[in-house]
Amino acid sequence: SSTSALPTAPKQHRASVSVTIAEGAQTAEAVSLQDRMYTELVTNFWQWSWFGSYVAFLAVFTLSVFVVTWAIGSELAWEAVGFLSLCIESALCVPQIIRNKNRQSTEGCSTTLVAVWCLGDVYKTTYFIKSGSPLQFLVCGIAQCTMDAILVCQFLLYKNNTRTQVTALKQHTTGAADDSPLSAASTAVTTAF
Repeated sequence: SSTSALPTAPKQHRASVSVTIAEGAQTAEAVSLQDRMYTELVTNFWQWSWFGSYVAFLAVFTLSVFVVTWAIGSELAWEAVGFLSLCIESALCVPQIIRNKNRQSTEGCSTTLVAVWCLGDVYKTTYFIKSGSPLQFLVCGIAQCTMDAILVCQFLLYKNNTRTQVTALKQHTTGAADDSPLSAASTAVTTAF
């Protein structure tokens, strides 16, 4: 009888240790998740490294706006929400503008995207003017066109910096500069434009 009790004691002890370790891991995951969400939501707002914190922010923001607007229930509250949404839309390219300024380069920013933004915003603002839309639409449309103009100016201002960074990146990944005639011709054509 005493021999049968000996093998079960270590198994029970191992089981309690593994449960304790598993609980500790879950607690550590929860703490790191909370730390990550706090860091991304408070200190690095525009630098989402985890999709979950972005979704959490959108859910909390949407719910908060809905509850406040529903609680107030006035037309003024609905107008304020509409104006806030227009302001957020008109500030979509602000993070890109800030990134370009900090890096002194437009590397990674698509010229096609900026061109489509410009065309869309000019068309939309023209429509707001022609249709006699409320003032908040016109103000936000003009703000969007202004942001687009800043992006275009950054492309013109930083174009040499961007080419230098791309060339340095290519040299770094290949290990040496490419001295082939085709590469020299390509560089000459690129710098001409």
